[in-house]
Amino acid sequence: LGDGARARSGLMGMAGTRSMRQVLAGAAAGDAHCILARDVYIHRLVFQLHGHIGLLSRAPDAIVFTGGVGEASAIVRSLACSPLLSASLDVSANRDDEVAAALARHGYADISSGKGDIRLLVVSTNEEAYIAAQAYRATRGDGW
Repeated sequence: LGDGARARSGLMGMAGTRSMRQVLAGAAAGDAHCILARDVYIHRLVFQLHGHIGLLSRAPDAIVFTGGVGEASAIVRSLACSPLLSASLDVSANRDDEVAAALARHGYADISSGKGDIRLLVVSTNEEAYIAAQAYRATRGDGW
């Protein structure tokens, strides 16, 4: 059951791929399985995001999108911000080309509209460099 469930659940079970890029492309092309996978992904993301916001004693200063999907998918960022955060999102600044240019220039992009209470940021991450630096330090005996 364990191996079978892992091999046929999540994005793979719904859309036949583990790649969110392929799921989003399929959804944009109208593939019903990819639309379902995207919508379930967004539902879980919004559920977690809004659940965590609800646990805070005040509104967060910012929500930061990182990683492959967070950095490269305007549709995921837009869907994740609706409905509670839609006033905070600047749709023109959230375009993938604008975000990519800002990430290349500054390492971050502010996609906030200025109308909401919460800043929305996209921040470039480099997990590989961080892991390499930590491995280097560990092998030199500097510890963690």
